[in-house]
Amino acid sequence: MRDRVSGAVNHGTFARRARLVGLAALAVVGVRLGAGCVGGEPGGASDTGVSRVTSAVTFTSGGAQVNAGSTSAVAPFIADANYSGGGTVTRNNTIDLTHAANPAPAAVYQSQRYGDFTYTFGGFAASSLADIRFHFCDTHWTTPGQRIFNVYINGTQVLFNLDVVAAIGAGNRAYVLKLTNLQANLSGQYVIQFTTVKDAATVSGIEVFPKATWSQYGGDSTHSSNNKIENQIGTWNVSRLVQQFSVPGSTQPLVGTDLIYTISTNETAPTGETVPMIVAYGAKGGNVAFKTNPSKSPFMGNKALTFLATPALDLTGSIYAAQKDGYIHRYNASTGGEITFNWGAGISTAQFSKKPANEPSTTSLTISDQNAASTPYLYLGVGNCDSGGNTMDCQGHVMALTLGAGTFNAFNLMCPSANPNLIDVNGCGHNGGAIWNRGGVVYDPVVKRLLVKAANAILPADNLSGGFLVNSVLSLDYQAIGSAGKPLDSFTPTSIPEDIGGSSLTVLDNVAGVPSGYSHLAMVTGNIDGTLRLINLDNMSGQGAPGKQGGEIATYKVTDLTSGTLFNSTATWVNPADGTTWFFIPMQAGIGAGDGAGIMYAFKINPKDAANQNRPSMAFQWKRACNTGRCSGPVVANGVLYYDDGQDLLAVTPTTGNVSGSTVQAPLWCSAGINGTHCNNGIKSTYWKPAPVVANGFLYYATRENTLTAFAPPQF
Repeated sequence: MRDRVSGAVNHGTFARRARLVGLAALAVVGVRLGAGCVGGEPGGASDTGVSRVTSAVTFTSGGAQVNAGSTSAVAPFIADANYSGGGTVTRNNTIDLTHAANPAPAAVYQSQRYGDFTYTFGGFAASSLADIRFHFCDTHWTTPGQRIFNVYINGTQVLFNLDVVAAIGAGNRAYVLKLTNLQANLSGQYVIQFTTVKDAATVSGIEVFPKATWSQYGGDSTHSSNNKIENQIGTWNVSRLVQQFSVPGSTQPLVGTDLIYTISTNETAPTGETVPMIVAYGAKGGNVAFKTNPSKSPFMGNKALTFLATPALDLTGSIYAAQKDGYIHRYNASTGGEITFNWGAGISTAQFSKKPANEPSTTSLTISDQNAASTPYLYLGVGNCDSGGNTMDCQGHVMALTLGAGTFNAFNLMCPSANPNLIDVNGCGHNGGAIWNRGGVVYDPVVKRLLVKAANAILPADNLSGGFLVNSVLSLDYQAIGSAGKPLDSFTPTSIPEDIGGSSLTVLDNVAGVPSGYSHLAMVTGNIDGTLRLINLDNMSGQGAPGKQGGEIATYKVTDLTSGTLFNSTATWVNPADGTTWFFIPMQAGIGAGDGAGIMYAFKINPKDAANQNRPSMAFQWKRACNTGRCSGPVVANGVLYYDDGQDLLAVTPTTGNVSGSTVQAPLWCSAGINGTHCNNGIKSTYWKPAPVVANGFLYYATRENTLTAFAPPQF
């Protein structure tokens, strides 16, 4: 096959069958030719000769980045490791990086491992998928035909008769080849073998990037907004992010292996009507893969159904979406066709409300990462009495659906005697309950509990002794079953009413250094009093039973904005430098125009605070004013914090926010280009903005104005 850049023969393109995470499809794995670089046969400065001993490093699911042939680390590349055979050479030649898209630092290309050699990268999930980038630079030969070699991965030849100088056009020029959707062997390894055809095979750097999925709101069942395995964008290249494409989309996208999914609100149906659809786009190019056919329901006058919240993507290749007819609809994640059969135990649909006109709002769908039965569950919170308030026939409930079995349980806030069933129209004498925050239902896989943020009403006295405030956090087991109509545990603040149901619940498990009995924490925000509350998930009220008030182990009062709202999504992060646990939370300055600027805050957990009886507390770290009142959407990935400051997407350092004392510095990156502390590109400022997503080297961001934009370093 002839290379479209250099004319070199038969290197770098092949096809193979790859299993997609959440999908099944044929993936074409090819070299994306841009610029690259190879080099280093025997001879030259710092030639070490042949090395036979492997320096072994076990890599985590975050991937591997190795500076081949060098004993020095060049961030983010570690020193040479996991090799067998070959020799090394380093030459201090000037390297031309201008022909390479997203190259490594120049120092990586000055060293090479050469000869016949093998790299073995382990620690990955068996049969998981990854992208691999090879960095080449021939610092010896300057004319084609002098060095030719092949490359094999797990026994399959992937590069044929590679001639780096011929491919890139010159010596001392960086050359990057990227192979996508490569599958690890059953031992979770990528065994990469270089064999010489002429002179000596060579490589300067290798990067193994495991493919991540962002399968639900916040990325996981705790909605942590933290991609722990992202390693294609980091502090070394975030400043090079540029727009790759912009397409219709209004919800936080779900990320599969090769596709992203979002809801576009203004699609044209075959009938000519404007309807919402789930649209799948190519994750790297934005090409339309499919659009779902609009579901219709007799209940809605045979009109296309509105999607109520962010869908969820499971590992069997299905997209689940709550729609306005009161049913969860299931779509094929490869084709977009609705699946109306064999949903489990012969069930073709999953009803979540018997009175959808009165319960028009839901949380985002949540899929458990694990549970006691090792069976995935789909969770959905239902409520929000719309304009009817406590007089409308709606009670609020959380639903747990067993994927694969089709069984479900409902835990009802107002009439628990109906559990585990849904409440019929006018089937409960109490109204007004709701579970409506986007992240209002959280599954914590560490404690195997379902945590529910309930709002807007009071449970009747016959549910719990003395009544029970619905403005509470409820703890249920993984099947959404409590005990005799009660939750297993609960937290209710002493200030009444306190709208914690409309704001964030941030799970903080396994904080390093905490005393015994405080391993499972959560931070609860209040939309009315502006107070952060740290609670113990093992004893939420501190009184050993549900239905009690108070019991938080620490509080922090935010006083910057007297009319402010601690708003919606947060992000968590463990600093790899010292193991400390952080969370990031936006303060929104009201919800109307002219409310002033919001603020992004950063806090660190003090695991044993002497001033708090040696219990954990929250330590303020920094704050950064936003451009408008609509500060939102923190996401952390690979040591970078991203958020919307009301006008722009910003990337900042998590430990400082790029703030020094009272001096606000320029961010690491801004969506409009860095031209000060704010970039002012005019991203529309709207209420209920989706949070950005970072996965597989791309930053995705959707607005309520139905625009989804993708940013990434320059691509091949």
